[in-house]
Amino acid sequence: DLFLILRGTFAVLLLEHFHGSETVAAYQAAVPVARLNTIVRASFTFLFVPAAMRLLLRGDRDGMDDLYWKSAIWITLLTLPIFVVTFALSDPLTVRMFGNRYADSGFILSCLALGQFFSSSLGLNALMLRVYGRVRYIMATDVAVSILAVVAHGLVIPRFGAAGAAVVSCSVMVLHCILGQVGLYHGTGVHLLNGPYLRLYASIAAGSGALLLGQRFFGFPLGAGLALGAGVS
Repeated sequence: DLFLILRGTFAVLLLEHFHGSETVAAYQAAVPVARLNTIVRASFTFLFVPAAMRLLLRGDRDGMDDLYWKSAIWITLLTLPIFVVTFALSDPLTVRMFGNRYADSGFILSCLALGQFFSSSLGLNALMLRVYGRVRYIMATDVAVSILAVVAHGLVIPRFGAAGAAVVSCSVMVLHCILGQVGLYHGTGVHLLNGPYLRLYASIAAGSGALLLGQRFFGFPLGAGLALGAGVS
């Protein structure tokens, strides 16, 4: 938790130092909206840990694998409508919510929403690692990713401002999640993505990407974009 706070706070401090309060406001406006992509994942944690502990005590490895990926799919599908709106429709959404002066926050929101959704959609890998007692791996990845984030923010923010901070934050979240999946595979035996699950994630990426491109090129109003987003979902 401490390293997670450090990553977010350090970016804001650098933005304030190099670019001023308006840039901080543009970045901070997008942060709570992007975090809506974590609501479903947070709700699943209350049921996931007790269920995983029971399966672990019974030595049911197949059950653990099934629990992990079915939970991941439910989290992904229930979060998808939020992701479609905050990622593909970020430009009209930020203008509608915060006004025209926050139009530049659309790109920031897209990046942060992508990182949050990626972390949520691949399931509860950190919780599963804790259930198996792989605390050392969790700590090592948290420290390494946080150091990388601090260095990357320090290099990117002075030149690229809030947009650079958003890209770095998204990249850090994706990297952290991938490292969690690697640790999950080697430390618990939970399988990596396979056929049916991979096709589902590919279809989500294709639908969301197509809607994003359509929004960028044709500039759908928010109402039309929401209708298309509902179709994608």
